[in-house]
Amino acid sequence: MNFNYILNSNPSGEFPGGEFVLLDRPDEFQFGIGADFPINKHFQPIAEFRGIRYVGGRTPNAFENNPIEALAGIKSFPAGGGA
Repeated sequence: MNFNYILNSNPSGEFPGGEFVLLDRPDEFQFGIGADFPINKHFQPIAEFRGIRYVGGRTPNAFENNPIEALAGIKSFPAGGGA
């Protein structure tokens, strides 16, 4: 299990009339969990679930989606030596 909080800074630029923020980026809360399931010494399914939640103020219409992904795979040990 894994949790992260990323405090983002906002890029700004110097333009005629002053300094302006180009993009107000939200902070990120990232989370994930993974597991493996050793069935026998030759075969091991693996699964992982990860996501990002954007929190705090932000530029309107930017980072509106909070992506979530699931991954699955298989480890194979043809000569043994696995878990």
